[in-house]
Amino acid sequence: MEEKEKKKRVRSPNYPFIPLEEAIEFAKILYRNQKQYWVAAEVAAKDWNFRSAKTSYMSQHVAALTAYGLIDIKGEGESKEIKLSDLAFNIIIDERPQSADREKLIIEAALKPAIFRKIHDAYPSELPVEHTLDWELKTKYKFNPDSVKEFLKIFNKTLGYAKVYKSGIMEEQNNATEVPDMINTDKSLVSPPQWSMSPSQSPSLPQSRSTSPSPSPSPSPSAPCVSDLREREIANYPISRNLNARIIISGSSPVTTDSIKKLMALLDLNKEDLHESICDEKTDPAEH
Repeated sequence: MEEKEKKKRVRSPNYPFIPLEEAIEFAKILYRNQKQYWVAAEVAAKDWNFRSAKTSYMSQHVAALTAYGLIDIKGEGESKEIKLSDLAFNIIIDERPQSADREKLIIEAALKPAIFRKIHDAYPSELPVEHTLDWELKTKYKFNPDSVKEFLKIFNKTLGYAKVYKSGIMEEQNNATEVPDMINTDKSLVSPPQWSMSPSQSPSLPQSRSTSPSPSPSPSPSAPCVSDLREREIANYPISRNLNARIIISGSSPVTTDSIKKLMALLDLNKEDLHESICDEKTDPAEH
């Protein structure tokens, strides 16, 4: 009695023999050959290229598809029959490239196995690090330590295929929306660059930069008035003969790589307007 109890304690909970994506491929074969009709287990075994319905390999696959809710079973032994489930049928026939309905059904199938559902219920938002889950499987869920690695492989493949935890996708979407927001900005809503590009002022620019270390120069009549006291010049570039461009910023936040990228995007967005305003002046005979 004591020996039987010891063996019972080290036996892992039941879990599918194969990951969900592979199980769905087996379901597709059954649908292609038998549609949704009841067939003998021996017929299904031949469809799946198994030697016999009595082999352990066939039994493991049948158990896996049953665990995911992809097949229905009735009868026992030689009278056992198998049929594609409604869940599998609805997944297979939905061939739309982007189908929220199919995605929901795949998640439903992924969480059909009891042990998968228990772990997901414990961690509905995201899984813990692998060594923590490994420890919980051995202690909380009473897994045989020798089975944990194989279980995690099937479990991770299944939840990854079903996209049960979508944090990675959401981060990718958030990163992707940053650039389109700048590119699609309405020009009427974009403030013009706060610098003076008049050629008549250019000779004084290098001198003012070297002799005026103060980060808060007084605004010139041709430059916009900036209310923030922390106005400072971060660049001064010669862009043509007798013509310099100064970049003046204001605000308490530090200049970051992201803010520079946004500035460059805004300049690129408004480059045609800037070009027109410069050409309209036509005050530098050396340029024309």
